[in-house]
Amino acid sequence: HVEAKPAYERAVEENPYASAYRYNLGLCCLEMGETEKAEAAYRKAIGLDPQNAAAHQSLVALLAEQGRHEDAARVMAGPY
Repeated sequence: HVEAKPAYERAVEENPYASAYRYNLGLCCLEMGETEKAEAAYRKAIGLDPQNAAAHQSLVALLAEQGRHEDAARVMAGPY
C-alpha cells in the first residue's frame, strides 16, 4: 500500500468525484497507520457515493476499533 498511495492520490486529484479512488486511498492510509486520513477518505467516498458499502464497512470498523462506537452506529444508521 505504501507504493500504491501516491497513485491513488493522483487518481483522486484527477478524478475528484470517483468514490472508489477515495475508498482505496483510505485503505492505503489505514495500512500506513494514518487513521485520520483514512477516516477522511472513507467519509468522502461515502459522500460521493452513499451506496459504497465497502467504504461504509471500513469506516464502521475503523471507528469501532478506535472505541468510537456512537460514531460507528451513526454511520451504520446512515443512508446505506
